[in-house]
Amino acid sequence: MAAACAAVPVFIWVKNWEFLFYTVVLAFFFAGLWRTDRWFHYKKSSLVMLFAWLVLHVLGGVVPIGEGQVLYHWMVAPLVPAPYDILKFDQVMHAYTYVVIGLLLDDVARVLLKPDLPRVARFITVTLAACGIGALNEVMEFAAVCMFPGTTVGDYTNNALDLVFNTLGALTAATVRLCKK
Repeated sequence: MAAACAAVPVFIWVKNWEFLFYTVVLAFFFAGLWRTDRWFHYKKSSLVMLFAWLVLHVLGGVVPIGEGQVLYHWMVAPLVPAPYDILKFDQVMHAYTYVVIGLLLDDVARVLLKPDLPRVARFITVTLAACGIGALNEVMEFAAVCMFPGTTVGDYTNNALDLVFNTLGALTAATVRLCKK
């Protein structure tokens, strides 16, 4: 969270109200994690990956890559041309985000779900919970578009691709934890 807080003056200086809004939302998210760690004992690896995500997310919103563009718009590998423009940094980050969210949710599931629950039930639970949080994230992005003119979140195609990459990340996290057992 310190990385996001340290970036607040930068967001204000460059008038990036969208990322300032995200920082406020993230503050509530991190407060919730901190408060619930005593019950769920999040794995250190999940928290380290979350910190790495936070740093990458902040960089994605402030590092310029061209005229009026930031790192989130960078084409990592041109796998699919317009209108889909796959694979951008934004899409990689959405997948990575929901790997991290899925791992954190699996930490929660480990405590809340019955120990004898079949693996496939835990896989489905973690995947669907992470996808639900991914959908909430897209609602938050839509709110940012509505509140801050000139936001560069994207259009319907971007929203749909975000959901696809969120789901791929959630499935990856659930698969990783399922195979570890």
